[in-house]
Amino acid sequence: MCYDPDSAGIAATQRSLDLFLEEDFRVKILPLPEGQDPDAFIRSEGAEEYRNRLNQVVSYLDFVLETAIHGQGNLDTPRSKVQVMNQVLPYLAKLPNAVERSEYVSRFASRLNIEDRLLLAEVRKAAQQRNRRLPDEPVAVVTSMKRGERRLLQLLLANPSLQAQILPLCSSQDFHGLATERIFAAIQERFRRLTQFARSGSIPTNRRSSRRSLKPLNGATMRCSPG
Repeated sequence: MCYDPDSAGIAATQRSLDLFLEEDFRVKILPLPEGQDPDAFIRSEGAEEYRNRLNQVVSYLDFVLETAIHGQGNLDTPRSKVQVMNQVLPYLAKLPNAVERSEYVSRFASRLNIEDRLLLAEVRKAAQQRNRRLPDEPVAVVTSMKRGERRLLQLLLANPSLQAQILPLCSSQDFHGLATERIFAAIQERFRRLTQFARSGSIPTNRRSSRRSLKPLNGATMRCSPG
């Protein structure tokens, strides 16, 4: 497919794209200079140049992504990146191959600069399950997190050994009202149970002793402050 990259041409391409994909066509897109349809381009530039342009075709998923990015404009916030992905996921879900879907997710995450691991995990999960949009509740949590809140959560999840140094200094009130309150509560509850098991001797001695031997980082006094 080739299209005139004005708003009417893009809209027409998307309508045609939906029809072709319903019939299991593997579609590639050829963008043309603005203001030119294929007939006008060949008349002005010649058939040979048109054939050369055919080497610049992009996959329909790249076309959908770039169109969504152009329509969104600002990609400075997680919420704007979620809105772009929600426009792409219905098309990504049409790919039957899970490996191919995963490869596209990696490419799109790089293009959108999705660095938040929680958000990226939700995108990967939606793609693997062939969902047509990201789930509202987990995404709402990710997009409303404060920077310090996100950083503390990343540290606790990526470095379980730090939990023994940080969580004893925290109470449920420290996380009250935060977007991630339920996540922190689950982490605290899991840590509490593991601590009880360790004290009762229900887990191997080497794990218990390593947990007891942990000391605050750099010998400093720590207090919990996710805000």
